[in-house]
Amino acid sequence: TAAEVLYWDAYWGEDNDVWLDLGRSRWVKAEHYYWRPFKAISKFPEGYEVSYCDGINGAYKGSINSKEPLTVFFRKEGWIDIGGNRWTPEKHFDIVDIR
Repeated sequence: TAAEVLYWDAYWGEDNDVWLDLGRSRWVKAEHYYWRPFKAISKFPEGYEVSYCDGINGAYKGSINSKEPLTVFFRKEGWIDIGGNRWTPEKHFDIVDIR
């Protein structure tokens, strides 16, 4: 029987295995689930720049100026990682589950 499960975190292991945290540090291998990462869409108009850093409260690395959905790889302390260790404040984005 299939069921939808909300996961809190994802981790890419040393062997390129993806692990999902189902909450309370209950980790399962993603290969046993059909899962989709959440997406982030800027709350600002097209062309408005939102900066990203190399870590939470880290050094400025660039900016995002598109309304294209971005994959959320990690969420921590009010920040989201949109891949490649690019962290941006979550408050500037709507987090959505695009199906």
